[in-house]
Amino acid sequence: MVEKHPEFTLGFVMASALFVVGLLLTTSCRPSGEDDAVVKEYYVDAVRALNGRTIIIKSSILTRSRVYLSGVETPLEDAPFGSEARQALNRLIAGQRIFVKQMKGDPDNSGIVWNEYGQCVQQQLVKEGLARCTGKLWRAEEEEAKRNKRGIWSVKNVEELFSNN
Repeated sequence: MVEKHPEFTLGFVMASALFVVGLLLTTSCRPSGEDDAVVKEYYVDAVRALNGRTIIIKSSILTRSRVYLSGVETPLEDAPFGSEARQALNRLIAGQRIFVKQMKGDPDNSGIVWNEYGQCVQQQLVKEGLARCTGKLWRAEEEEAKRNKRGIWSVKNVEELFSNN
């Protein structure tokens, strides 16, 4: 039957791929516990990164708004790795339809963000050493980045990257 109808094979491959992406979205960045209740989930069109943790989005045809990455902190724009964090965020989201999951306790217009390839944006920034965790998520990725002295973890005084003084 498959030999006569190759579209069945293609359909099976596509269904399998969608299943895997859905599985990744629900497990790779999944918060756990009672305090991590989802408040709101939505898709938006990302335009570009404003800085390492702020995404400019299209909120209507003529207006733009912002989404802030929750659970991470990135260096100030003029600090070492600040522009690298912005460029990495831009690479991960620019021109894509992104998925935002606002968790209980997150301010409005912020949340955990996935790009259209199923990558958790915060998790990827932490892995690359361009963000640090402010909560309990992505600790293993942060520890690995520290061990390998990636990005911000290659600097002696990391705190200087995040302060205005």
